[in-house]
Amino acid sequence: MFSGCSSLEYINLNNLDFTNIINMKSMFEGCESLKEIEFSEYKTNNLLYMDSMFKGCSSLTYLSLNNFNTSKIINMENLFMDCSSLISLNLNNFKTEELQNMKNMFLGCSSLNSLVISNFDTSNVNN
Repeated sequence: MFSGCSSLEYINLNNLDFTNIINMKSMFEGCESLKEIEFSEYKTNNLLYMDSMFKGCSSLTYLSLNNFNTSKIINMENLFMDCSSLISLNLNNFKTEELQNMKNMFLGCSSLNSLVISNFDTSNVNN
């Protein structure tokens, strides 16, 4: 949807209805200038794929995904890959019972100093 928008700095997605979307693969990939994304009313009840969603968003320092429904997600490969400015990430609300692929999920997050994933269920993860 926004992949490759390298000059995009801010986006507000509060009024968009994503209830029936199943694939958000590479949605913001390569948005290297993106500093802020508003997701407060985001509904993702049927989402299965988040792979590479934020890959290469090297200007993001903070990201709130608390309202994401991740109970059906099976792929988070490269989700935050190369988000080199990301400092803190709280994914405690993520439900990951169905998750199968986490490969390189945080690869290149060189500034990340706080990561909360204490509720992750990785029993079905094979990568």
